[in-house]
Amino acid sequence: MQVLRSIFTKLKDDSYKKWIFPSTIIFCLIFATGFKISGSSFGLYYDSFLNGKSSNLISGEARPIRSDEWLVVTQFTIAQKEAGYPLTNKNFGNSGKNMSLVSDAPYKEWSTVFRPQNLAFLIVPFEFAAFKWWLLLASLLLSIYFLSLKFLPNKYALSGSIAIIGSFTPFIFWWYQTITIMSIVWGIVILLLIMKLIENKSLPFLKRYKHGDIISKLILSLLLTYSMVSFALLLYPAFQIPVVITVFLVAIGYYINTWKKAPKKVRKILYVNTAFIVGSALAAISIVGIFLITRIDAVQAISGTDYPRARFVHSGAPSQADLIGLTGYSQYRLMDDASISSIDPSKGSINQSEMSAFIIMPFAFIIPILFILYSKWRKNKTIDWVGVAIFVSCLIFISHLFIPGFSSIAKPFMMHLVPITRLQLGLGL
Repeated sequence: MQVLRSIFTKLKDDSYKKWIFPSTIIFCLIFATGFKISGSSFGLYYDSFLNGKSSNLISGEARPIRSDEWLVVTQFTIAQKEAGYPLTNKNFGNSGKNMSLVSDAPYKEWSTVFRPQNLAFLIVPFEFAAFKWWLLLASLLLSIYFLSLKFLPNKYALSGSIAIIGSFTPFIFWWYQTITIMSIVWGIVILLLIMKLIENKSLPFLKRYKHGDIISKLILSLLLTYSMVSFALLLYPAFQIPVVITVFLVAIGYYINTWKKAPKKVRKILYVNTAFIVGSALAAISIVGIFLITRIDAVQAISGTDYPRARFVHSGAPSQADLIGLTGYSQYRLMDDASISSIDPSKGSINQSEMSAFIIMPFAFIIPILFILYSKWRKNKTIDWVGVAIFVSCLIFISHLFIPGFSSIAKPFMMHLVPITRLQLGLGL
């Protein structure tokens, strides 16, 4: 009876509305997995080798430009399954390939715990591999939804709409793979956990307990460590760096806002929570360090290749294709291979991934942000430091685009490892 009373109370105060969107997403994830539906372009093998389209094609067509997925990721996954998910697959090269350096390849070793998208392969039959495909999109939808609710409390429909708009963009689906989507997801999760620690609010299910506050901090700290390690093990700096810059600056802005509003007693608690955040970061660095040290030979073998070690992106020289892509190019035309190939012949091969975008004219947001900051200052003589953080993030990205030599100046930010086409991920976030 007490459980029923609790359920009716929640229904009465409308708190259940918060979970309608997440429940729908989880249902769709289970449905698509159960019916073995995915968006893979693997059907191209039927066109190339079997003289006909796959009979399992439900809608649309396989896209060859998405070769990272059908030609690389899916092949690694199948190769691992056939070999029994080893850490080192002896079927690659003369001495084998360490699969832990491929974030999309499932393998059996302690570090795979920090790659939850691959855990399903070790648990459920291989024919339900569609779970991983949709888990990426489901994670993105949910992370954007809960981040939106953080800034728009109780606006469930609006937050759900923002999550859908942010997830169903050309950039996401032309770059549909773990390193793209999970860079954003883990970035948002890390930001939400840091914000939760800064706020010093106990987890709802622990509020009634005597030591609920300290237990909440420990749980949040452990989750933060896990998220940081999972983010680091994506091992794709070109996408990760813009996310790190954005998340770090916004977290600092949120911290300053909270600190300024807090009385002295609360500030002392904030300092303690800061120690938890720093401790989580140090723990994450230690785990990532162990990961790298335990496969140092493989790391050294790839560190001198074209990417990431030898690449240096010079700022201040965007091509015509870069500018067209950044200004949101007519995204519906991405389906037309001829229109893409006619753009900026001087750059060589242009593809849909490089031309796809999240939003139209991303830097246009700078003007309203400045207006809002000015209005708040004029009205209340207060600075919204989160707004300042977003503005500074945009400023860093703009500088990388248009200021010659900025790559050298901003080496501490590691922007010299970020091609302009990959910068779209940071702008999208």
